[in-house]
Amino acid sequence: MKESLTNVERKRQMVYAPVIIPTCNRIEHLKKCINSLASNEFAKFTEIYISVDFPPSEKYEKGYNEVINYLKGGIGGFKEVFVYIQEKNLGPSENANFLANQIKSYDRWIFTEDDNEFSSNFLEYMDICLQEFEEDESILTVCGFPEGEKITTSIGTAYKSSYFQPYGYGTWRRKWKQYEEEKEKVILDKNKGKMKFQREMYCKNPWLFRVYVNDILYRRRNIFWNEDGKLKSVDGVIQLYIAYSNKYSIFPIKPKARTWGNDGSGYTMEKNEEIDPLKEWILDDDKRFELNLINCESNRAKTPQRGLSAKKYNVKLWIKYIYCRMFKRGTKSWV
Repeated sequence: MKESLTNVERKRQMVYAPVIIPTCNRIEHLKKCINSLASNEFAKFTEIYISVDFPPSEKYEKGYNEVINYLKGGIGGFKEVFVYIQEKNLGPSENANFLANQIKSYDRWIFTEDDNEFSSNFLEYMDICLQEFEEDESILTVCGFPEGEKITTSIGTAYKSSYFQPYGYGTWRRKWKQYEEEKEKVILDKNKGKMKFQREMYCKNPWLFRVYVNDILYRRRNIFWNEDGKLKSVDGVIQLYIAYSNKYSIFPIKPKARTWGNDGSGYTMEKNEEIDPLKEWILDDDKRFELNLINCESNRAKTPQRGLSAKKYNVKLWIKYIYCRMFKRGTKSWV
């Protein structure tokens, strides 16, 4: 096996991307995340960077102390593990940004929240794809979880789509810098708010229209916005940027990741007890990964029901959109 890995490394001039994991108080999730990464053959070549955010309130302290004690016990199986303990609360976005600034010697990285679990070939999949698509300017991210409905094929192992999934993803420093510099200009462009463009987006992906109306125009959730009025790099913002700027993500045919965040313990994901991650998101059981990119028509995302019929919910969205346009809601941030 060691000889085989050496051949793979020589053939592709492999760069082993570091994994950054912001965390705070979710000890069981963190253990599951770390243990699943350690089961990867490429773990021995991979550096792990973990930042423990200071608890924002007293209710987080018990879990926070458990995380600290767990990390003090040491984590094996990786090339090296770096742990940072924050002395003040940064919040999820800034905690992640802190970690990205600690790996300046790398031109790429893999990001995961602490509630994700991975297949045994996740790291190999990530490293191969990050190497393969490094020079492709249309590819912004490599995602560990497929975009929509299950795709069945006997020949392909990956595909590209103008979508995004946050459950473990990789990117490149150069491309991510461009995204950070352009995201406001692209998403808040007045032309993107016009009826013609949004109708096209709605037909392509109703979920994107929902995010734009609720969180960009109507500003229903503060998680999209910093106090200075700038957009945060949360899932919906990344997705809008990819769609609006004609970028793509690489997705696996078989899931390399799943989230346990449906327990409601996270910052954005709502609690959903009806979902059993073990049954809903079955991980790839292959130990190794070979890249075979196929052309695959992306699945159209479904508009959430939110307690209403899809038709009524869609009508409600369009009324909200027209209201925002008529009363110029959101235009203060348009560029």
